[in-house]
Amino acid sequence: MDGNRISMAKLNNNNYSSWRFKVELLLVRDELWHHVEPGVKPADVDQATWDAGVAKTRATIGLLIDNNQHGLIRNSTTAREAWLSQQNHHRKSTLTSKVSLLKR
Repeated sequence: MDGNRISMAKLNNNNYSSWRFKVELLLVRDELWHHVEPGVKPADVDQATWDAGVAKTRATIGLLIDNNQHGLIRNSTTAREAWLSQQNHHRKSTLTSKVSLLKR
């Protein structure tokens, strides 16, 4: 792996925790994480630049998930919405699994 190429497993129904951490690191490295974090657009960034960053971040997230996950983000319009839809889906699944294990 050179400095620009990264090899990682795409998000599926079994790897959310590790995927989330790796994608967060990737977005931080590429200076895109601020498009996922809650907050407002910095005053010194023009709207066109901000919107391009949001689109790039959303595209990065979309490219790092399996095809069967695309339905979860298809209607999202921002990177934050795409991130939160994945988080809500997979954390709910994880919690359901934990409860199921505890019952057994």
